[in-house]
Amino acid sequence: GRNTSPKFDMGRNFCNKLWNAVRFALMNLSRPAEGDLEGAADAEFDADAMRLEDRWILSRTERVGRTVQAQLEDFHFQASLMALYDYFWHDLCDWYLEAVKPRVAEAGERGTAQRVLAFVLDRALRLMHPFVPFITEAAWEGLNATVADRSLAGLADAPPSDRLIVAAWPAACDALLDDGAEREFDLRRDLIDGVRRARAESGQSASEVPAYFPEPGGKEDLIAVTFDDYGRLAGVTEVHIGESPAGGQVCASHYVASLGSSVYVPMPQEKVEQERQRIAKEIEDKKRMLAGAEKKLANPNFTRRAPAEVVERQRALAEEARAAIDALEKRAAELR
Repeated sequence: GRNTSPKFDMGRNFCNKLWNAVRFALMNLSRPAEGDLEGAADAEFDADAMRLEDRWILSRTERVGRTVQAQLEDFHFQASLMALYDYFWHDLCDWYLEAVKPRVAEAGERGTAQRVLAFVLDRALRLMHPFVPFITEAAWEGLNATVADRSLAGLADAPPSDRLIVAAWPAACDALLDDGAEREFDLRRDLIDGVRRARAESGQSASEVPAYFPEPGGKEDLIAVTFDDYGRLAGVTEVHIGESPAGGQVCASHYVASLGSSVYVPMPQEKVEQERQRIAKEIEDKKRMLAGAEKKLANPNFTRRAPAEVVERQRALAEEARAAIDALEKRAAELR
């Protein structure tokens, strides 16, 4: 019969994503590292050898596990499923798997990445099994055949099980939480996402154009380190920090909240009018956001009765919207 709900498409696409991601992970876990991966599992895990993306994904995995546990205990099944959906699709697939591709391609670099990947995949399958039982069971069989012991000895356990349906539910592990790694990686992700969006608006293909950060806001080192480590993910040829594009060069831009300024990517002339329209629409969106936040903040009942963190969040949203509007209006003036 005819598909009558987009949720079926969403579920189908997620199952395809899950299966393909597991296949990709198993292919890379089966590559020999310096030293045997199985033998390494018995040794103490060298946490000092982890890179930022490893510490970030372990912390995100632990955090989503706690979220799922709490939501299930409160019978909020949809909320727990959506937390897993966002984590697996965006954190694990879109960012971690992409970030470690160069490492798993090199025998001398892949050991730590393989062990972290095996562990987080183990955790993800355990958490998703109540919602996607058949695909996760098949994936578990493949994971067992590739890496039987996924524990990070001395850091976190992954009790073995022949069948996922009887495997232990993940236990909380404080050692995996790393607020600093989450904050730092999220800053870098914000920078890369800003470049990606600006490049997409420019209409240019990946790796064809440079990106410019004319107002780095004192974060020159952060930008430089980000693109040294993860520049491949941004899809540009080079990054210019503290420099503006050549005079007369029309660029696409995207406001990067963590910088408080915009990133620019040169664009073809035929895209200029489209960019003007996009900026006008984004200004209107930000003005609506600002109006909504200001309306709440002007209401004494809201500021007096709402939790302090909720009120502070509205103040932050208002400030972010004002900064974005200023940057966008400046950009609109440049395109006139």
